[in-house]
Amino acid sequence: MSKYFRYQPETGSIVAELSITEEVADFLVSNGQEILPAGDGGATMKTHWIENGKISLREPITGTLLGETFITGTEFDAISGLPSDAWIRVRSTNQQFVETRLSPVDGKLRLTTDKQGTYTASFIGKYIGDEIVFEVIDLPVLKSRISDRVNEKRAQVLGGGMVWNGSRWDVDSVSQAAITNIVASVNAGQALPEGFYWRDFDDNNVPMSESDMSALGNAVISFNFAVHSRGSALKALIDEASTLDEVLAIDIEAGWPE
Repeated sequence: MSKYFRYQPETGSIVAELSITEEVADFLVSNGQEILPAGDGGATMKTHWIENGKISLREPITGTLLGETFITGTEFDAISGLPSDAWIRVRSTNQQFVETRLSPVDGKLRLTTDKQGTYTASFIGKYIGDEIVFEVIDLPVLKSRISDRVNEKRAQVLGGGMVWNGSRWDVDSVSQAAITNIVASVNAGQALPEGFYWRDFDDNNVPMSESDMSALGNAVISFNFAVHSRGSALKALIDEASTLDEVLAIDIEAGWPE
């Protein structure tokens, strides 16, 4: 028994190590399979490749991922910095398994797919390097994901309170309702107790007059309106976007009131 390699002539990728007799190897070759004796040089299917019947050590390579997310139904460049003689095997991990072998176009891995999923690009043949992972999704899915991030940012801003009159104040719905009730009582002619104070965001007791409470109430309402307006404006931009770049260009961190 001897060790043989079965390989893909187009890419030079070794796809199997076989422990077989010479007669079996000849039979496989006669049936169209590409078989080559592995020799005694310590070659393995992971570290070596085959070109023109010669077993050679694979060369290290590093590709540059051009984005973590891409959109279905559009042509996109996923990886750059590739030599023209590189080969890449691309596999998806979605429910509809996809595998293809591609060579670079202008030094880039160029793809088009209508199937969502996580894709893994592996170097095969002459070059060896780390697997590169990226995601392909429908544009509406990306929009929904970014909209969810807007909701999270809005909740974060509201949860962080607002600055008014030198202090930071809670603006959540419970605090807003409590302030509104006090302002309503003041407007109805009820005086605040002597020494009245309102506790701020940092748990400081801040002395407050009737006019102070009324101004704080108005400030809280204005702040909440500004926060929700910013969220609505961002979602309108997301709805209007028609490409991946347009969606990713929307800065959901900027423009919020403080």
